Amino acid sequence: MHVDNGIQIELDSGIHPCFFPDNAALRKVPGFRGWLDANPPRIGVERVMKVPGVSLETFNLTLQWTICSVGHFTLNQRRSKANELTALVDLAVFAETVSLPLGGKADWFMITLKATLVKYRNALRGSHIRRAFEKLRKGHQVRKLLIQASLRPYIEFHHAGKDIGKSGFDSDPDNDDSTLNPAQRAAYRKSRFCFEKEFDTLEDFQTELLREFHRVWWTRNSADHKYSKRHFCRIITLVDPLTDEPFHV
Repeated sequence: MHVDNGIQIELDSGIHPCFFPDNAALRKVPGFRGWLDANPPRIGVERVMKVPGVSLETFNLTLQWTICSVGHFTLNQRRSKANELTALVDLAVFAETVSLPLGGKADWFMITLKATLVKYRNALRGSHIRRAFEKLRKGHQVRKLLIQASLRPYIEFHHAGKDIGKSGFDSDPDNDDSTLNPAQRAAYRKSRFCFEKEFDTLEDFQTELLREFHRVWWTRNSADHKYSKRHFCRIITLVDPLTDEPFHV
């Protein structure tokens, strides 16, 4: 990809180390075509295209996806599954910015994102949800998948009788966990909906999560389970929209 006469890319972090011919990868990105058409090759004139708001890692991953229809994470991105999810969400946000399609359910991006969420759901962070719901349009496939990944924790928390709709939870001094040791903090946070802050502060996330909740809840099955001669408990079975597997509350 390194050529002597090509286009330089200026990112926020500096100039990309490679030169790019404008008849290859860059032309496949819809958001770049206007600049390329307005800046044709001229003898003795350097062409530098500014691409703000994206890291070198995300830009490279985007070009890999554009050229090869697959992507390869860097060593830093592979350090944890949370980092891999960050890389995928960042790719989705940048792709949205430059009008680059991410493909469908059978393509690398969605396969990788879903497989990571299915196997490592606990790697999903509030920061991933916040970035997706602040930067991606309504109905975006990534937002839908993050809703599916958030629903089971929401239902399990909700069914336990917790007040997930309570506003200002994190601003309440009585709920401050900063003085707890790591073991105490982990136990304390297990009693809270893991994305409560996002639920309280992101209207679209709350709306879409509740919509998915009602859709899944209305398809539930329930049965009474006898655990003593005189006592029964109601077991409710639902289908996790992320995995299509049943779970009980």
